[in-house]
Amino acid sequence: MKIETGYEKKDFYTEQEVNEIREKMSGIKLPNNHRNMKIADLVKEYGAERAKKLVEEEVYLFKHSLIMLELSEGYKMINGHENEMIDYTFKNQNEIMKNSMYEYIGISDMMLS
Repeated sequence: MKIETGYEKKDFYTEQEVNEIREKMSGIKLPNNHRNMKIADLVKEYGAERAKKLVEEEVYLFKHSLIMLELSEGYKMINGHENEMIDYTFKNQNEIMKNSMYEYIGISDMMLS
């Protein structure tokens, strides 16, 4: 069975999950630099509520990327833990967003380079 992505459906996600992910990241305008900014700077620029929404969008964009790259183990690590990842990232106000997201799942930015 094929879904909108053009990839064959894999066992590690469902169409419903893909639809939810796309809904959550629908506000993202790409490219953006939010993931490379400190949370404190995002709060200063956009306010706390919008900054938290930006973190949420990035978490779901990351989750979508794991599907597109067929990285089932990474996907399984964060699936069901999105809110915890969002909270952890948002609370690290003096850290760059993507670094906190990666730290939450136990990988460093250097490992992804």
